[in-house]
Amino acid sequence: MKASTGARYTRLPGALLRQLGWAPDPHGLPWGWPMSLVYQTGLKVGEVKFRIDEEDYPHSIIFGADDCDPVLGEWSAKGFVLKADEDKQCVIPMRVIYL
Repeated sequence: MKASTGARYTRLPGALLRQLGWAPDPHGLPWGWPMSLVYQTGLKVGEVKFRIDEEDYPHSIIFGADDCDPVLGEWSAKGFVLKADEDKQCVIPMRVIYL
């Protein structure tokens, strides 16, 4: 998965997601997604669970073409308090200071 893509939304190969038992949402888009994203492009969106440090987190992503490259979107990275490490081409936890 590329560390910095400029993408807003996470996209994973549809074949991989189906193999893992996930399916696009048949009722449309999750709250907050732009309607034109799906209707103009025909993309499918669904909710999956990300596992981070033994915890499951539900998250909406794009079901890409079966052979597409996986892309970690900005909203996913920030939502899970991750940041891109350009040199190592990976994501790492952000340091967060609460005041």
